[in-house]
Amino acid sequence: MLEGDKYLNVFWGEQLTGRLTLKSDRLEFSYSENWLNSNNPPISLSLPKDDPILCFQNATAFFINLTYEGLQFQQLSERNNWINLPEYKTIFNHLARYGQDCGGALSIFPPYFPVKFLGGNYIKITQQFNNFLQNTNRLLSLPAALENMGFTVNTSLAGFQDKIPIYRDPSFTDFYLPELNSLSPTNWILKAKSERFADILFNEFLCLNLARTIGLETVNCEFIEIGDNPYLLIERYDRYRNSWGFLGRLHQEDLCQAKTLHPSQKYEHTLGLPYHEFYKLFQSPLFRNGLKCADAFISRILFDYIIGNVDGHAKNFSLLYGLDGFVALSPVYDLIAYEIMPFSFSSSLSIGGEFHYSKVKSKNWLKFSNDMGITSSYLSKKMLLMMENIKNALPVCFKTKGKPFKYQELTKKIRKFISERCQKLRVAARELNVLN
Repeated sequence: MLEGDKYLNVFWGEQLTGRLTLKSDRLEFSYSENWLNSNNPPISLSLPKDDPILCFQNATAFFINLTYEGLQFQQLSERNNWINLPEYKTIFNHLARYGQDCGGALSIFPPYFPVKFLGGNYIKITQQFNNFLQNTNRLLSLPAALENMGFTVNTSLAGFQDKIPIYRDPSFTDFYLPELNSLSPTNWILKAKSERFADILFNEFLCLNLARTIGLETVNCEFIEIGDNPYLLIERYDRYRNSWGFLGRLHQEDLCQAKTLHPSQKYEHTLGLPYHEFYKLFQSPLFRNGLKCADAFISRILFDYIIGNVDGHAKNFSLLYGLDGFVALSPVYDLIAYEIMPFSFSSSLSIGGEFHYSKVKSKNWLKFSNDMGITSSYLSKKMLLMMENIKNALPVCFKTKGKPFKYQELTKKIRKFISERCQKLRVAARELNVLN
């Protein structure tokens, strides 16, 4: 059915924004006349309204970053017989089939779909879904499993972790999926456990709680268990309630989309970009307060280093568009202390040319500050302030009393790691002042 579609309609909320066209060798995007003639912002820093050539050239990189990744992408492609298609055709088909509720404000529909513009159109999945979530031996990803149960999955969310966007009612008792052809948005993300990384969800829960406690803006999250299986519920930061209580969408894009990078380039060592290239984005006039965003970006890099989150790649930083059209750095998400795990990891992006956090020295931080165009004294002060805040927060965030017994050892391990990493960073901060 989808092979015959030559273009898809792209909506920002309820407004037709443009058209995604399938060409013989790529995808192309063009804005609608109404969107071009309005004061509405572009859908990406990489797709400016005043440059149709760039919109043609950069469309594939932007839209491929809206789709599922990893096992989810593979299983959905196999179920729809897209597995042997060229990548850009598979992406087009994925968005035609699953793009009704994407990351940010975008909804994507084939031209012949009768779009339901009124909100509140959902299908309740609580009972069947809960029964499935209790299964400890499941082989299907969450989106594929829901399809297997007979539900229509019409949501798409980037990332390798197994997850599904859902609508959660205000009482927090039931789960829903948007009805087919509906513009009704989801408002939570349900993450499932990883078979490779034990306890990764509680790890993320602890790290997000620490980040929030020391003052970083983070996503809201809840750690739950259904049967013997752990899950993490993440409230979507790209959703809001208006004055009438209706759920609406806020637009967002990750740094791969903003810099025209394929998802495989989210790592610096896979033809991606270093931190300082992303740092330049905050100079865009679309930012109401670029200096504040730049400062928050530095804070997040430091926090990733302190907790050992070596997976802080370009898709784990996003830009959030406000209702006024101005851009800010999104709340923090996907914070995981990977370095406590029994695997050898290099970091996604280097610090002063060093990809192994355990080998980062003061000379690397000095190079980092020079590359970013900030003074080493400013960086040193930020280091010391963050470490002081973490020192005060650790006893509260990582106390074992009240936590499930099976996670108490993990709690102690992360706390010990963070304390030791702070000791090392404190030495680097003092040396930076000397080198300044």
